[in-house]
Amino acid sequence: MKQIIIVVGLMVLSILLIGCETNEVKSTDIMQVQDFDDNETEQKLNPDVGVTETILSRVKVMVDVLNLRETPTVSSEKIGEVYLSSVYEVIESLTVNDEVWYKISAGDHFGWIASWFCEETFLEAYEVVKLNESGLILDNYYEIGSSVILEDHIQTQYSYEIFMNGHPIEETFTFLSEGDYEYYTVLYDELGRKLSTGKKQLKVVENKDTLCYKSPDMTSEVTYHISDISEYNNVFGVIYDYDETLEIWYELYPPNEEKCYFLRTESIEVRNSFDHVVFKFNDEKYEVEGEYLVPNRTLEDFGYFIFEGESLFIVNVKTGKSFKTSYSYHFIDDDFLIVYKDIDQYINDLEQEYSNLRIYDLVDGNFELLYEDQTAYIGIEHQGYEDNILTFGGYGRSRNDWDFAAENLLQETIQLQRVDDTWHRQIKSSDYNHTNPSSLMTVYNTQNQLSEVIDIFDIHEVQSVTFLQTYDIIDHQLVLWFQVTLKDGTIGYTYRSRLPHEPGYLLNLEDYYMTMADGSKLKKKSSSDFWYVKTHLRDELAEFNMYLTSESYEGTTLKAYDRLTKEKVELPFNNTVLLSPNKTWLLGTLGYYADPESKVMIFEYKDNEFHELYKLELNQIYAYNFEWLTDDSLSFILGDRDNKYDALLELINDEWVLTTECPNL
Repeated sequence: MKQIIIVVGLMVLSILLIGCETNEVKSTDIMQVQDFDDNETEQKLNPDVGVTETILSRVKVMVDVLNLRETPTVSSEKIGEVYLSSVYEVIESLTVNDEVWYKISAGDHFGWIASWFCEETFLEAYEVVKLNESGLILDNYYEIGSSVILEDHIQTQYSYEIFMNGHPIEETFTFLSEGDYEYYTVLYDELGRKLSTGKKQLKVVENKDTLCYKSPDMTSEVTYHISDISEYNNVFGVIYDYDETLEIWYELYPPNEEKCYFLRTESIEVRNSFDHVVFKFNDEKYEVEGEYLVPNRTLEDFGYFIFEGESLFIVNVKTGKSFKTSYSYHFIDDDFLIVYKDIDQYINDLEQEYSNLRIYDLVDGNFELLYEDQTAYIGIEHQGYEDNILTFGGYGRSRNDWDFAAENLLQETIQLQRVDDTWHRQIKSSDYNHTNPSSLMTVYNTQNQLSEVIDIFDIHEVQSVTFLQTYDIIDHQLVLWFQVTLKDGTIGYTYRSRLPHEPGYLLNLEDYYMTMADGSKLKKKSSSDFWYVKTHLRDELAEFNMYLTSESYEGTTLKAYDRLTKEKVELPFNNTVLLSPNKTWLLGTLGYYADPESKVMIFEYKDNEFHELYKLELNQIYAYNFEWLTDDSLSFILGDRDNKYDALLELINDEWVLTTECPNL
């Protein structure tokens, strides 16, 4: 029984000792594992135990990894590794208790390897070097001028050298020129053996923002580099990826390339029309199809993104709620959205329908309607929001042309004051309050003051009065013609002078007409250009039977039409026009929008021509506040933005004399 226990104990001990080092197990025809305890090791190192020396010329490593040890024992210090298929010259061999160890030279070191993992060979000496290290790992793309601290990108535990375009580099490298770069790492393991990593490529570009990726993810593969700004015209889609931070990706379709994506940055501005817009938020995806424009302004901090095209589209990427309208908009306090039909929309699109101003709540991102103004306008102008007061101008057409001819749109100035959650409306001013001081009109049979008079009527005795967009000069005065519908349905015509509250600016959306001396009408076509929509038909030259028009910004272009000859007259002045009290002299100044006048002139109109009697050349000096004091004296102000000087122009002994202390004239 005792013998059985001893045998079993020895078997258990043998099992426990199996596999002390898996790199040095002994192989036979049947796989066996054998190693030695410390006592056995001491015996192997003792010369009295019968160590014998054998000699082999060359051996080949037959396992993937074999430890190289300081002494011929599995318990001695490991100083390195040798690898499968390496062939070494055997410097010395030792047999310890029938176990053979070979001494070899690996790298810069000498050490011992177990013979039972080698075989004798006649191959030339060859050392396989393996280092499971990546070496230097850089990005695929860099910008010109960017620098890299190499130790931040090296992945190895060994000593190394780095080569860029074949030249060794140290510590920090700066990319100074655009183009392709090649780099690799030389590694030195613990035995001093050298191994070069594979050569890697990178590209240096002028602007890294022009890189395009396979998917909207900067970790994906770079598939394209934008080299020409015109390629941004190939953008057809945009992706708003809203997570903890916002990323905006554009879909690019390069010629003969697959679709790719680039990230929006401050250095890249894409203004383009898109086939589709995608919003990603809270793992949800929301897509909008159609033609939308990305505007310059967004409320990104609040998660609102705005697209304008045929209609306005606003989406809150935090809630997924969206808002769509064909009107203009304005954000106030980041808490409210006002939506209105802008007056420019009316002018540009010739839309006639009326609309109201609406205010929506943005606090919860649900676009809840809080207030709707009950007065409808054909156009609205947002004027500002301050101290909880929203101010806007509402435009409409005249309700009664006799009181206010519809040369232009009438305006009301409205204030909406927010108190808690309630908006209170107040009219600050209104053109609708103006009336014609005369209620009587002479009605003619035709649009000619020499035609038969039907009768004289009070405004309350007729059915309607409609401005005909027709002008005439009667008794040296510019007048407006109207169609009058009597209560029995009879149609007649009347005229009157322009009223003081009528500004005289024509909203030239329709044709208008100027009556010539022979009764014919000169037709002026409506304007399609926004800057020429407002035409000022002035009355200063009516005294000379001429129609004076200004067709742009006030003070940039003046021309007149002669009522007798029907010819257009180019005028030598284009800004201030002022007749003397006896209508003998005409003051005219030459200047341009937002700039000082360059000339002040006095004219006499004689023989159907303007004759210049006096000219004052100005040198970047402003002239304003012109006033005829008498028929032969004129006062005004000269100066710059900081200084003002009185000026007096008088006709003395048939000569115009200027008196002023203004310098630099």
